[in-house]
Amino acid sequence: MGYRVGIDLVAVGTIEAALRDHGDGYLERVFTAEEAAQAAASPARAARLAERFAAKEAVAKILRPDAGTPLPWTTIEVHSESGSRPTIVLTAEARALAAASAISGFSVSLSLAGEYALAVVIAGSPGLLPIMGA
Repeated sequence: MGYRVGIDLVAVGTIEAALRDHGDGYLERVFTAEEAAQAAASPARAARLAERFAAKEAVAKILRPDAGTPLPWTTIEVHSESGSRPTIVLTAEARALAAASAISGFSVSLSLAGEYALAVVIAGSPGLLPIMGA
């Protein structure tokens, strides 16, 4: 299968506006409870959510067979423990798409640069991080 790469850039202000305008409804539609809790623990909540949204979009670019196929955002989770690198956790439709494409793992890099969050995701070979989740 080789490798696939997804990349996305998100303006932190876009996430701030969505939180302001849509509140908990936005959080529940886009982020898992774990992602929302991890971001809430940070003084830079919107920036942390922007990083996660960028990673979700990068993963979706890898998984979607065509850009018109919607993929629920909560089926892609960006998990990170303090002091460790982030991992991708897939459930439901996202997990099925990964299996159908023989994707065995992901490696993700998140970065903040001023008012922008960037994520780069590589998917492919068995040497990458294993897919986790039920």
